[in-house]
Amino acid sequence: GYVRQDGGLFPHLTVAGNISFGLPFPRRRHRATVLDLLDLVGLPADYAERRPDQLSGGQQQRVALARALALEPSVVLLDEPFSALDTALRASTREATARALRETGATALLVTHDPEEALAVCDRVAILHQGRLHQCASPMELVSRPATAFVGRFVLQGNLLPAERRGALLHTPLGAFVAPDPAQLPREGAELQLLLTPELLTLEPLAGGAEGEPRVTVLGREFLGREWLVSVDLEGRCLRVRLPLAQRLDRGQPCRLRLRPGAEALLYPGALPVPPAPAA
Repeated sequence: GYVRQDGGLFPHLTVAGNISFGLPFPRRRHRATVLDLLDLVGLPADYAERRPDQLSGGQQQRVALARALALEPSVVLLDEPFSALDTALRASTREATARALRETGATALLVTHDPEEALAVCDRVAILHQGRLHQCASPMELVSRPATAFVGRFVLQGNLLPAERRGALLHTPLGAFVAPDPAQLPREGAELQLLLTPELLTLEPLAGGAEGEPRVTVLGREFLGREWLVSVDLEGRCLRVRLPLAQRLDRGQPCRLRLRPGAEALLYPGALPVPPAPAA
């Protein structure tokens, strides 16, 4: 079975005609199959006589799924089927899709650029980047143990900072830290990548200069409903920090950037590219 990004319904056929298209058994049995499939994808029976232009985007995708399941396939490919839908419709449609697929027992392969969508729907997630398979694991394992720095940055929306091992210490733009287990680290002087999620960082406004403290400048903030996602500049690198609504920082405001107490960062081998010089 195949569900396209745009649904790909036949505009000249009704919903019933789309779902029953290609069914091998006699037409007199099509009606019962159509009604069963409409119920499976969460659509009322009276939708059977509507045409695609009378449906919302989410309803069209559900009909496309019903059509894909009509032939009882063992495998269904879903090619970014929710990307054209708005946020609320996307959530309800993917829930109905996941429920229908589990009820039929079909194996589903979902292609998506949205990590939140993959984590919410899939039993296993494979992260592909530039032709390389970085990790294939359960959603819980991806979140708790990203295999590469790319997976951590993509799935966790993490910040990457350069780090260098010098003895038992890791030297980073945020300061020097005791390495979690020096015996497991690369050789002395090896370059590493430090992954910090936005939740592991804090910001404190600076009234004046503070020697020895990493200073950052607020680039902007995004309202997420229950918190702020603040972007800051640290030595030419843009980092993101999650802050409570009560802590409102303005663009251009100097701040002190710190790790939260007890924060556990992830380390990966390899050097980070040097950030480009700011435009004049």
